[in-house]
Amino acid sequence: MICRILPLVSLTFCVVFSLKVTTRLQGCSTTISVEIGKPTNMTHINLDCVFLSNVKKVLFCFSNGQELENLYHPQFIGRVRSKIDKEEIVITLAQFNTDDEGNYMCIYRNTEDNTSANESFVLKRPSKNMCVSAAEPRPAPEDPKQPTGAVKENHPSGGFGVAAAVLVLVVVIVAVVVWHKARTAARLRDLQLNGGVSSSER
Repeated sequence: MICRILPLVSLTFCVVFSLKVTTRLQGCSTTISVEIGKPTNMTHINLDCVFLSNVKKVLFCFSNGQELENLYHPQFIGRVRSKIDKEEIVITLAQFNTDDEGNYMCIYRNTEDNTSANESFVLKRPSKNMCVSAAEPRPAPEDPKQPTGAVKENHPSGGFGVAAAVLVLVVVIVAVVVWHKARTAARLRDLQLNGGVSSSER
């Protein structure tokens, strides 16, 4: 609250500004809406939103009409999108995960009338939300054609192994049959020769 004293009228005029921050989680992103009233010139608006972890991490920085992305903490770089108009600034943080959970604060200042305000809020991921950080195990997608609870078996080389085993077995059987026929033929020849010798001796 900034108070201005009007000496000529001998009255005190107080300018009260209340910063309103609302958050909304949509899928894997969280949206932070900051109502800034209706400033006459956005170049006088300054808004900083920080993550109050062990060290302050800048989530969003808007200064003198410009967004300063180079001041963002590495944790948030590439994940922040913003929409700025004359009544509110909407900040969207993509891929919201457990590393982003905690206490935040947005600090507002209007250099035109020297009003300032700040608002604290908490960002927390619902337990049913499936977005995870890099350190958390990411569940493997299920095969929609596979019934629930069934164990999916995938043996890319199993068919080749079975075919090779069958081929070897066929080769062995053929070799045994050929060997058996050859042996039988040899025995017949021996019997014929022995029979011929016996006849001549008589």
